[in-house]
Amino acid sequence: MRLRLSILALSIAISACVALAPRDAHAFGGTAKNLEHKGNFAITNNADFEVSHQLTNPTDTIVRLRPALDYFVIDHLSLGGAIGFEVDAPQRGQTTTVFTIAPDVGFAVGISDTWSFWLIGSVPFSFPNPGNTRVAVDIFAAFLIHPADHSFFGIGPTFTQALTQNEPTFIGGRFMIGGYFDH
Repeated sequence: MRLRLSILALSIAISACVALAPRDAHAFGGTAKNLEHKGNFAITNNADFEVSHQLTNPTDTIVRLRPALDYFVIDHLSLGGAIGFEVDAPQRGQTTTVFTIAPDVGFAVGISDTWSFWLIGSVPFSFPNPGNTRVAVDIFAAFLIHPADHSFFGIGPTFTQALTQNEPTFIGGRFMIGGYFDH
């Protein structure tokens, strides 16, 4: 009798574990196509640190923070923006701080269970101190890896063209890390 009760209790416990187990458990990735759904919020940060040295100029150190929040208004289409803070501290010369507001629009699509692509276009308005207000067009093509539910990181090319000042076109790369909340 006691053995039968033990087997019955064990069977009930195993059945409960199987019934309550997550349906979409993945060892790595598997959630890339969930980012782009209507109603999701994505939080990202495109922070970087740059040290440059030119033969004719001394070393220049730049630190940038750029947290962003985007909302998917329909499947694949996001609207949002970023705020940025930058400190440019040349070895010789005046340190410049820059505050930026950058509204954006994006298009995200899942490529596979683990990879997605998110094209983001923004119009950053930068307010340097000292200096004059700058407006630019920025395009970032992010290839993202989704290692776990609700998280991603990626890298991709970026293109920036100033609209208000005679500044050079910037073509480079950017790193993104972030997460998203389901609706």
